[in-house]
Amino acid sequence: LTKIAYSKPEAGDITITWAISNNVSQNSTKVNAQIDATDILKALDDNKTRFIYVILIGTFSTQDKHDNPVEVQAVSLGFNKSKLDKINWEGFQPSGIYDLADVAEVATGWK
Repeated sequence: LTKIAYSKPEAGDITITWAISNNVSQNSTKVNAQIDATDILKALDDNKTRFIYVILIGTFSTQDKHDNPVEVQAVSLGFNKSKLDKINWEGFQPSGIYDLADVAEVATGWK
């Protein structure tokens, strides 16, 4: 995780940013993003973290047109806790994480 930010405590919002690991193939990197997001949500559930809404932002390290390293946002997923509380995480398949999200912004090439 690269950043965790809480809104005002009474609002109950958490934003978690993480760096998606860069694997050899584009497809395995996409799968890693789904697994990472699922693992973060499982950890929130396992630790009984109190929140109402969580936003997960996955960033990816790449290079700009001048070969300078840059972090770009690959996925932004928003989840209501009331929906997450109904999930059996032991049986959940990470490939369904984008469909589970209440709000999903997924960059081209990451779907």
